[in-house]
Amino acid sequence: MCGFMFRIYTTGTLDKIFMTSPRWRLGVPASLNEVVMKNGKPVFKPYPSMEMQEIGNCSSLQFVNTVEINPQNGWMWIIDTGRINYFSPNGTQVQNICPAKLVIYNIETSTEIQRFIFPSDVVSPTGNYLNDIVLGNNGYAYITDAARGDGGLVVYNFNDNSAHRIVHDFMKADPNATVFNISGIISIVSGSINGIALSPDSRSLYFCPLTSYNLYKISTEDARKGTNVTPRFVGRKVSQTDGMIMGQDNLYFGALGLNAVYKWDPTTNLTLQTQKLVTQDNTGMQWISTFAFDGKGYLWFTATKVQDFRANRMDFSGNSGANFRVWKIKVDENSYLVPKPTSGPISGGNTPVSYLRIILAFTVVVTIVALL
Repeated sequence: MCGFMFRIYTTGTLDKIFMTSPRWRLGVPASLNEVVMKNGKPVFKPYPSMEMQEIGNCSSLQFVNTVEINPQNGWMWIIDTGRINYFSPNGTQVQNICPAKLVIYNIETSTEIQRFIFPSDVVSPTGNYLNDIVLGNNGYAYITDAARGDGGLVVYNFNDNSAHRIVHDFMKADPNATVFNISGIISIVSGSINGIALSPDSRSLYFCPLTSYNLYKISTEDARKGTNVTPRFVGRKVSQTDGMIMGQDNLYFGALGLNAVYKWDPTTNLTLQTQKLVTQDNTGMQWISTFAFDGKGYLWFTATKVQDFRANRMDFSGNSGANFRVWKIKVDENSYLVPKPTSGPISGGNTPVSYLRIILAFTVVVTIVALL
């Protein structure tokens, strides 16, 4: 469960920002978008085209929760559940439109590289929630499927265009962690495997269920084999977590019950003392969901107030201010996919606090905020 997902692609000639708008309900025109300027304001432009957003056309994108971009080659890996209307407020049913798929798209050349339709025994076309994705070396991708009940880890091999599924009890919701207290509002949530992160050497895969305080990891060597995979308990986090991301040195994750971002150095044991507060805001950082690095030393993340969306408490007129926010903060670190520099901080300088509004086609207001 992520809400709006945020990704950045920066090279010497390109500087692009992408956001997803998952079709949790009907009426969302485009599930994957590029943020562009129009009349001096940032707006969503369907990506790669409006034609690729056609509901009911299984060649197009139906429900994109997350993508990952390899900054080394400009390939965007897009996961599409094929299902829409998960959280309808009016009693309409989930629409199981297409099989789940993975589409790999070259941002630099605007061409599709490869696509894969997941077999039903790997990803259910009527029960999946493909949630997050990380990219390993040797052409492998690791995807969390936050399906209700039996969530799982999907391993995809680009080289032979194949995939398999891994399930384990550690990937299920913890019945002792279902109470989410966000700024005094109690929600009962039961969610399976959700956040995922990959070590920079592509050897260790970290994950956590949404409804859990625990962090686990498995070796990617075991994950690629797909048999007799036993995750290892790493430690207890300060709160439940939705999304997470690995940098070159630290694992960053949202602490939902604390309206905060924390970091942890994987070379240390995971304890309350080794989890370090990065930033916190009880009003503007409710339900921190997804993260991205921009290549300039900044960590970007979304705060999506999912607890209000699920409970139908959001004001979509925009009169009450932003429902969804995008924050950025200087951490002098880059993505796990980028080799670490030999010395010195990442360049990029300081930028003043700025507030930009993205007005979506369905009258949701998003605010981009920069933290010094």
